[in-house]
Formats: sequence, C-alpha cells, structure tokens
Amino acid sequence: MKKTSTFQNGLIWFGAGVSLAEILTGTAFAPLGMASAWARPSLPASMTLPSSWSRPGSALPR
Repeated sequence: MKKTSTFQNGLIWFGAGVSLAEILTGTAFAPLGMASAWARPSLPASMTLPSSWSRPGSALPR
C-alpha cells in the first residue's frame, strides 16, 4: 500500500479546513440577509448586497 506524503496530507487538511470555514461562515452570515435576497429573485446578486451589508459594505474596491 502506498503512503501519502506530508505534502499530500497537508493539502487534504488544508481543503478540510477551508470547507469547514465555509460552512461555519455561511451559517453565521445566513441570518443577516438571506430572507431579503430570496424575496427578490429577479435582482442580480450585486443589487441585493446593500440590504444585507449596508451601502459602504457592498461597494466594490476600485
């Protein structure tokens, strides 16, 4: 049986950590504005951000 290298193990654990961070972040931010985003499905995502993040938080960096 072939063993995984330290680098391969690192990649596996890095991917698991990123996935866990995405899940936790999504569950933490979902109550902030998902209801308003689902209520207006005809708008593009960029137009629904001001209601969730306020106007300064939804501005794109230039």
